[in-house]
Amino acid sequence: MRKSWKIIFLISASLLILAAVLLIVSPGNDRTGIDALYKEAMDQRMHGRFEESNATFQRMLDTYKLTRRERKIFTRFMAQNAFHSGDYRAAATYYATIREKDALAQTLAGLPPQSMERPDSDISVPFEIDTLGLDQDYHGMCIRVNAVIGGKRAQFVLDNGCVDYCYVTETFAKEHGVRPVGLETEAHFVGGTTPTWVGIADSLTVGELTIRNPLFQVVPDYAFDIPGLNLNAIMGSNFFRLAGEIQFLNKEHRIVFPGQQEDRDANLTVQGHIFVDVSIDGETLPFVLDLGSANTALNSDYLKRHKEAILATCPVDTIKIGAIGKGGIMEIVGYKVESVLFSANGGSFEKDATYIAPPGFISVPDSFGFLGADFILSFDKAVMNLQKMYLYVE
Repeated sequence: MRKSWKIIFLISASLLILAAVLLIVSPGNDRTGIDALYKEAMDQRMHGRFEESNATFQRMLDTYKLTRRERKIFTRFMAQNAFHSGDYRAAATYYATIREKDALAQTLAGLPPQSMERPDSDISVPFEIDTLGLDQDYHGMCIRVNAVIGGKRAQFVLDNGCVDYCYVTETFAKEHGVRPVGLETEAHFVGGTTPTWVGIADSLTVGELTIRNPLFQVVPDYAFDIPGLNLNAIMGSNFFRLAGEIQFLNKEHRIVFPGQQEDRDANLTVQGHIFVDVSIDGETLPFVLDLGSANTALNSDYLKRHKEAILATCPVDTIKIGAIGKGGIMEIVGYKVESVLFSANGGSFEKDATYIAPPGFISVPDSFGFLGADFILSFDKAVMNLQKMYLYVE
């Protein structure tokens, strides 16, 4: 099962609000033109093309006589787009335009921007797989890579589910030169809410790929103190967005960052988390793509959708989960589902058994489960790009 919730900065305030707002148009405006540009901007936004989305929103602002409320909401979307693209200065400027204060954007706007340096040639680095177990039971896998930060070597777990930042413990931060930026926050995990702070380092290097000024969410040591899991540093979404295309060559246990990225059709969407369409028993449903989920799993929304069949055929079982946030192991009662075939993005992956947690536990709205690291590792090759929003397996 999924090991933790991560702090989430949502991409949109509410799509439902938008539907109502767009009906309020000044007399004489071109409804068709506004609707077309709005659809284009939202499609670009959903596929992670934040700069293009902002350019389209700007065309709407420049071309049409919109209501004050429309202008405010569209500008707020532009601020959120800029934030998620890592352009914190632009985000702070957009917020200021509509007279909204966002402490996070304002603080980060004063920092040197995150950027990437790398050669034009392919970069190849080995990765390791941790097979997780609790009381002799198999609990999935996580992927680790070696990195250099603060002049020291360290291992990071790959986890695109850490939205916006990398995550490290306070001890790791002190030992590897991660400095506070003067912003205290909170993170919401399976084990509960824990205080955190935002930090910055000079650089983070994987192979010949270097991220300058990477940002981190810094958590208390106890939050990651899970038996059987040596966890103190996580490579989050800021790394994945800057790195672009990542090829997982699983037979060789190597990751390649190609010098020339492929242009493939986007098949992922972003709504805070990364979403991917997964087919189960002929039904296609949105799942969260999350390398930090050691186990591909169904969630309570899937249980609600197929409650009668699951209650009739699936035994109740005790599920043990690493309680990130407070440390230790949590036990919850859920359902064990035998022989599930997950098909997505060019490949199928069968699990002997997967688990469904009870309602309200470990669930992202509008999703039916998590497509985890075990899915990625079950194929000879997987290619993921969170700049261009695609995942393909073969």
